[in-house]
Amino acid sequence: MQSHISLETGKITINSKTESTQSLPGFTCPDMKIHDYQWIGFWRSLEKGAGNKYTAKCFHCSLELSGRPDRLYAHINICSSWPITDKSCYIKKASASASNPCKSKNLTPDKKQLTKKLKIMESFTDITIALDGWQDVSKILIYGFMSLKEDKEHILDIIDLSAN
Repeated sequence: MQSHISLETGKITINSKTESTQSLPGFTCPDMKIHDYQWIGFWRSLEKGAGNKYTAKCFHCSLELSGRPDRLYAHINICSSWPITDKSCYIKKASASASNPCKSKNLTPDKKQLTKKLKIMESFTDITIALDGWQDVSKILIYGFMSLKEDKEHILDIIDLSAN
């Protein structure tokens, strides 16, 4: 059985046939217009559980876990059932979302604060670009590119070079 999950719509394709909903008792496919990309690859429980969170069930291994975004992301990193292409696309989307300052809730239109932030950014010197590589549980090689400045680290990109 070959499967693929669309990162745009969240729809699951099994053997070239698209399934928009799955009939798992107590679970549904999350609506991608409401939920973020973090739910792609997971079914969402119909009812909220402990901590006022939905329960997630992995599409690939059927493991149930808390619907917290950090738990979903951590599961994808260790789940060996996820196809490499889906896993790498998900990680790229997660890193792009985390490092995108436009999605920050702390943005302010105040000129004084923006000017202060600009001066801080202009004062950055001696920035070091670093590369770190590791292997996840499913033996996939992953590399992270980071910029390092004093006590701050920023992830620039995470790429999967195992196919090369």
